[in-house]
Amino acid sequence: MRNILFLRETSVNIGGIEGQIIRIAKELSCRRIFNPMLATSDRNSTFAQEFTKMGFPVFEVPMSKSKIFKGAKEIEKILIKYNNIILIQSHMFRESLIARIVRRKHSNIKHIFRVHTYIDRAFISKQKKYFYHLLDRLTSKYIDRYIANGKTISKEIVVHSWINPNKVNIVWDGVRQIEIPDSYCNELDETFPAKVAMVANLIPNKGHNVLMKALSILKERKILINVRLIGGEGTGDPRINKYTFTKKLKKDAEILGVSKQIEFYGYTQNIYKSLEGFPVLVLPSNREGIPNSILEAMSIRKLVVVSRVGGVPEIIKDRVNGFLHLPGDAKSLAKILEEIFTRPAKTWDAIRNAGYKTWKEKFSQKQMMNELIKIYEELNLLG
Repeated sequence: MRNILFLRETSVNIGGIEGQIIRIAKELSCRRIFNPMLATSDRNSTFAQEFTKMGFPVFEVPMSKSKIFKGAKEIEKILIKYNNIILIQSHMFRESLIARIVRRKHSNIKHIFRVHTYIDRAFISKQKKYFYHLLDRLTSKYIDRYIANGKTISKEIVVHSWINPNKVNIVWDGVRQIEIPDSYCNELDETFPAKVAMVANLIPNKGHNVLMKALSILKERKILINVRLIGGEGTGDPRINKYTFTKKLKKDAEILGVSKQIEFYGYTQNIYKSLEGFPVLVLPSNREGIPNSILEAMSIRKLVVVSRVGGVPEIIKDRVNGFLHLPGDAKSLAKILEEIFTRPAKTWDAIRNAGYKTWKEKFSQKQMMNELIKIYEELNLLG
């Protein structure tokens, strides 16, 4: 078999993008389509170790802003050593720039940019965004296909970077069903247990503070909800000292008077176990693409409550297969949670079932892989 080289900068933990890469790599190997390889910035990271456990080669390559050209040179060395690499798949803008430099000298190798988070979602100035869009356009000839994980990102690529729409495909992220779907409350008048889970790395802009403020509002109304925060700290940002953000969150929780209601569960790869007994999953982020945690929750019929940002409305239709609230609005989140936990659990069966149906029909791992393989075929990579 020929090889595919995944490019992904190191994260402290395995986040949504890393999880997708692992799933795709496993499937490609099992289906005997490609031998997966990984180029990352730290061979000792949890992500790299997971790749190694699966028996796939891992290479350490610099990927910081100041080492883009050095990273490209290191990848060229890998290409020389393994001359049957026919595809490079990048996942973030900086990684794609490294691949473009490589692709410029190695026209026989295809480059797919699997876009999970695009330029517009970065917290940078408008001037920088314009520059990056221009850079993207000028170097886009070294990308054989953009694969966006949603309509929102696809539109950004075409409209803001002026990329030919024929060069852009939409393939939604897919996740496997993590376990047998949940079943709650046989009695019609029984409410959900007052428990909420949130699966997100402990980093800014995921909305942990919004959830805490919502808990405080509900506490004033004599409604106590216990929360389990599932995720590790500092993913993707080496400038954040470990546990710094956790300390801030704990301090904020004390100030709001909700610290006894919050459990810091930590990072885990066993999401199903961490969600046992929690009927509702929330994600009040300031920005998102297609959140894997929401898809996993829907695959086991959890009730999901998510902020209306990024690609989320492509998954969730308010009060049809989940709930949407305004980003940064603790009052609207509190209102939804109050309604959920004060009405009989059976009230929400239709929404939970619709969420499960959405996952099964549009966001399953099988669906994602079939779409990706079609694109590999179009690029003549499977012949």
